[in-house]
Amino acid sequence: MPYPYRAPKLHALGIEVARLRHKKGWSIDRLAEESGVGRRTTNLEGAIKTPRIDTLYAVAVALDVRLAELVDVL
Repeated sequence: MPYPYRAPKLHALGIEVARLRHKKGWSIDRLAEESGVGRRTTNLEGAIKTPRIDTLYAVAVALDVRLAELVDVL
């Protein structure tokens, strides 16, 4: 398997974050600013490590969705 490997569910999470972010017309930098999480951390679209729950919560709040909705793809 090529490095870096991303689990399919992490890929699905990244796609959902991108969809919600684009719906708001935000860049990754804007999501980082609105969520209070660092840019590299909010780049869940390219995640190769499972994000922490507090990161997911902050991103969900910034995107105006319930945490359950955001992680439903997992």
